[in-house]
Amino acid sequence: MFYDRLSQRSGMSGTTTTPQTVSLTPNRYTSAAASVGNQLWLEIYTLIGITGTTITASYTNQAGTPGRTTVAQVFGNTGFREGQRMIRLPLQSGDTGVTAVNTVTVLATTGTAGNFGVTIVRPLLMCPCPAVGVSALRDLIAGYPNVTEMLTDACLAFAFLPNTTTVPEFDFHTVLVEN
Repeated sequence: MFYDRLSQRSGMSGTTTTPQTVSLTPNRYTSAAASVGNQLWLEIYTLIGITGTTITASYTNQAGTPGRTTVAQVFGNTGFREGQRMIRLPLQSGDTGVTAVNTVTVLATTGTAGNFGVTIVRPLLMCPCPAVGVSALRDLIAGYPNVTEMLTDACLAFAFLPNTTTVPEFDFHTVLVEN
């Protein structure tokens, strides 16, 4: 996933079971119409505990409705605790964007505090790798999909989202043209 990092906050603990204040708003795509497509992700910076639990976040949706709650996601234990891991927090049914994140809540302690954070992202491009050793190509100039808008102050990043423990080789090239 090639994406724009709109805003992030670190310093959250895997052992705190009360709501942890995030107070996060995006730096771009902030209006109701523009926030459609903004997503909420967790990023684990340093190892959290081996006890599996779930995590949710309280956010304001694209319509400006505060107090919305994400769908609970697995958090902690193998595959959901390692540093450099990103975990998507799906929005509540019917919501299509995020304009603010208020808190995150870990249901039960993971056993180790670690350090994780919350990031509001704007996906720009998904490029699936169909199988190990098979490459995928996205030509945004001559092919499909069309060019995705990237603002001049975008903070571009790349995330590899595996669906297996076997990591395929991949080669990522980006050519950007400013008009």
